[in-house]
Amino acid sequence: MRQADAREAKRLAREEQERRIRHQQIRMKGKEDQLQRRRQELAAREAALKQQEEEFQARQAQLLKQEEELNRKKRQDGEGSSKQGRKEKFIRYTQ
Repeated sequence: MRQADAREAKRLAREEQERRIRHQQIRMKGKEDQLQRRRQELAAREAALKQQEEEFQARQAQLLKQEEELNRKKRQDGEGSSKQGRKEKFIRYTQ
């Protein structure tokens, strides 16, 4: 009787340990799945941020180009008007 009780106790202990291990594996699998989902979300966010950064840089380059063009036109207009003004003054004084 004692041996049967001892065997039964060992069997129950082994079953309990197996049950705990299964539960632990299920919890770990859930955590792994959650981490995988978070990695995917982060990858999507990173891709969106990268796209926004590229768009921002393109817009910044466009604005810089526009500003340089505006400054170039202002310089040309400024040079042209000052030369024109000098020519007109020269003509008026010489007549």
